[in-house]
Amino acid sequence: MHPPRHAPVLPDPIDPIPIPDTPREAELLAILLDMGLYPKLPPDGNRRPEEE
Repeated sequence: MHPPRHAPVLPDPIDPIPIPDTPREAELLAILLDMGLYPKLPPDGNRRPEEE
């Protein structure tokens, strides 16, 4: 997942919803959002090594 292009212009308390890179990530994101959970990316916006 990666941050949306508009992430830098969001106010500080607003965390952007990550953009999925694969169909599997999209499915997982939909499930999390449906459950009321909002995934966050690391502050630098990069993936952790175990996610690649």
